Amino acid sequence: MGTLLDLNMENGKVFKAFTEGKYSVLDFGSGTTIIDTYQNMKRVEEESFVINKGTIDFYKRIASHVSKKSEGASITPRMIEKGLEYKQCKLNQKTVIDFKDEFYKEQDSLIEEVMSNFEITVGNINSIDRIIVTGGGANIHFDSLSHYYSDVFEKADDSQFSNVRGYEKLGELLKNKVEQESK
Repeated sequence: MGTLLDLNMENGKVFKAFTEGKYSVLDFGSGTTIIDTYQNMKRVEEESFVINKGTIDFYKRIASHVSKKSEGASITPRMIEKGLEYKQCKLNQKTVIDFKDEFYKEQDSLIEEVMSNFEITVGNINSIDRIIVTGGGANIHFDSLSHYYSDVFEKADDSQFSNVRGYEKLGELLKNKVEQESK
């Protein structure tokens, strides 16, 4: 809900379209991947789900492949995260291991799992007004999702913090309301 509030609330006012629309938020978090669907600002439980795998698990799976490729060298999820831009893992000053193939294989598997769950749980993707992609993993997976369904997904600005910003806006609104009532 925080991400949606961030996108649909300004100066203490919620945009009317948000109060009447149907939205899904796909949140690629560090430990979980969540789809929450909201209609008329209320969560639709039967169209929401959690996959108990997140971005760290994604990195771990790649690290496991790279470790085998590097003859058992200890590869950490952090090393994978640091090497994302070029899809390369630096073992030491002279050894760099490419993990492009492993990255795309694991990403395809993850996106397929997420979209399968989405289609089973939410149903027709066209029944949703907007699907917002957020969380730290949004930067990693957004392009891949867009290939799955072009022009369907929107990425939240500064996606790692959009949820917090939305709740901050709500907190400010509630604070102002309490202050007004106490006058």
